[in-house]
Amino acid sequence: MINYQLTPSYRVTVDYDTTVPDTPADRYDTLLYEVASCNNLDIHEGAPDVMSALEDVEEAVNNYRFAGYSSVGAALVKHLERNGYKAVYKTLPGQCPSDWIDCVIAVPSEGGVDLDGAVSDWEHWYNGDYYQLTLERRHVWHDDEGNTLETWDGVDALCAVEFDDVYDAAEVARVAREYFDVEEAA
Repeated sequence: MINYQLTPSYRVTVDYDTTVPDTPADRYDTLLYEVASCNNLDIHEGAPDVMSALEDVEEAVNNYRFAGYSSVGAALVKHLERNGYKAVYKTLPGQCPSDWIDCVIAVPSEGGVDLDGAVSDWEHWYNGDYYQLTLERRHVWHDDEGNTLETWDGVDALCAVEFDDVYDAAEVARVAREYFDVEEAA
């Protein structure tokens, strides 16, 4: 757990979020189609009709002339682009060197979803790289003898936050201030 001081009265703690968030496909219109992976994970996430069309393309490429996973990926990207998507064939590294997935990630051309953002979201999801932010408020207790005790009490929390660098204090503070609005609360 990491603590970042936001104001004299407020700080935010950052810790791993162990709850399993929905996939990016469940949050907005995007898809991930596994072509190959370290463990044959068979991850096909997105609209069912699009997934079934991609399975047909993969089967046709494999039956016609299989020249490697990249040729399957290229065929899937081409099919998606012909059908109104922006797509990319990408290798996502996992949490350890032997963990990887070759996949096609796509977003609708008309939907306004950024392809680079979707790739980043899928990479965070694949790595389980989510954090929980907890806003804490400083409370100073006084007794009759003049002794004091300082505690930090949880006020609010935000789950399933994605960070490129959880050790970047400026990035954590920016996200915390956007969500918690501590400037007005302090």
